[in-house]
Amino acid sequence: IVLDAHCECVANWLPPLLTRIALNRKALAVPIVDGLEWNTLEHKNIYGSTNYRGIWEWGFLYKETQIPD
Repeated sequence: IVLDAHCECVANWLPPLLTRIALNRKALAVPIVDGLEWNTLEHKNIYGSTNYRGIWEWGFLYKETQIPD
């Protein structure tokens, strides 16, 4: 399980990631990261209804890319 240094974990963040790993021990589990409203710290979905996939580049740089329909 890999988390970005800017992540703040909330209740029940770990079970879905562990389930993914239990189904495939070669999987790399990375959570969906919500945004925070700067003035209220309210959680917000920054992706809307669009599906994204995390990708790793050779320099161990994590990025997200949109999954085509």
